[in-house]
Amino acid sequence: MYRYLKALPSFLVLILISGCARYSIGYNIKPSTSLCSLSKTVAVELFSDERPTEERKGLTNEFLSFSSMDSHFDKEVRVAICELLSEELNSGGIKSFIIKDIDDLAEFDYILRGKILHFQTIIKPSKTTLVPYLGAVSTIWARDEFLTLVTIYAELLDRNNDSIFRKTFNISEGIELKTGILNVGRLSRGLNYKLKLLNIALSDVLKQIKQDVLNNIKKDVRGS
Repeated sequence: MYRYLKALPSFLVLILISGCARYSIGYNIKPSTSLCSLSKTVAVELFSDERPTEERKGLTNEFLSFSSMDSHFDKEVRVAICELLSEELNSGGIKSFIIKDIDDLAEFDYILRGKILHFQTIIKPSKTTLVPYLGAVSTIWARDEFLTLVTIYAELLDRNNDSIFRKTFNISEGIELKTGILNVGRLSRGLNYKLKLLNIALSDVLKQIKQDVLNNIKKDVRGS
């Protein structure tokens, strides 16, 4: 028990530091190998954020089960995601801009709107320790489970407001990672892994949306 009490101050300090840190939602976007040659423009309406409250505020129903939450990020989640989606479309050869004023939509060939349904990673501490993150694992690498869920609904419309496609894009993954030998380092690594996994899953989802947008614009142009 004395050992746990001795480690507690460092643990609490780390939680406070981690809670104050702000992380960027994002990843490197490279130009697509096959660019769209069509001179078309897409207005990305700022997506609505329809995530459950527990995703925004973080899970509190499990003892020391850490999850992502809005306070971790340096920018509003829907704004960051729409900015990345617009960059993805531009990387594919489609001129894309984020639009907040509906009066500007008439200037674009297509409108992309949608909903953020899920954007979260949950860390489930290993039960091999007596108390998660304060337990007796000090000589072997602890393994914790990370559950990541990114779900985005997207709809593409033409300038007549007719729907070209509507679809829900989803990535749901669980992975077990080695998070540390010392418990303090374990918590720090866990928080970093959590955000990296979110960015990887988001990248997969946004690339899927981009590809569907490009494919459907090509079909629409050929059919007109």
